[in-house]
Amino acid sequence: MTEDDEIAKRRARMWAAVGTAISTWALMEGGLVWLLTTLLRIDAYPDKAGVILYSINNFPTWLTIIDELMVLDTKLSDHRSQWNKLDSRLRALNDTRVRLAHHTAMGVDHSEVSLRPPIYDVRTKSNKYSPLDEDEIREFIKKVGDVSLQLMRLIEAIQNALGTSPDKSNA
Repeated sequence: MTEDDEIAKRRARMWAAVGTAISTWALMEGGLVWLLTTLLRIDAYPDKAGVILYSINNFPTWLTIIDELMVLDTKLSDHRSQWNKLDSRLRALNDTRVRLAHHTAMGVDHSEVSLRPPIYDVRTKSNKYSPLDEDEIREFIKKVGDVSLQLMRLIEAIQNALGTSPDKSNA
């Protein structure tokens, strides 16, 4: 196997990891839609909550909306600390998600196999990070999966506290 073949294989694994990471993030976003459905007590499949969140192009705004709804509902005070931890983790993970969506593994150096800002993205924020490698992306996938599980547990606890359970049969 030539060095170019090895680089091509490493790059293919990197792209597969990036695709898996973005897809894992998208699945987690579905959990946030379910949480919004629960908080708004929408008695339908979460299509309506999905329209609301996916119409907002700023992920931190999603989290702020959910946070404000949690604060408004006094029945949920026992669940605020759990939400606050998830909110904090999601905000931190979103920085990596943005990098996955907007950085590239196609750098000037053909042998480099890592995710870094495009050549003309010279912003301080983009360049403060070291390039993401495949192992770091796989770690991101695990963290998002863990947050997703915690989010599902929170939704179930909130549904129990509110005596609700969004369900497609009422759509």
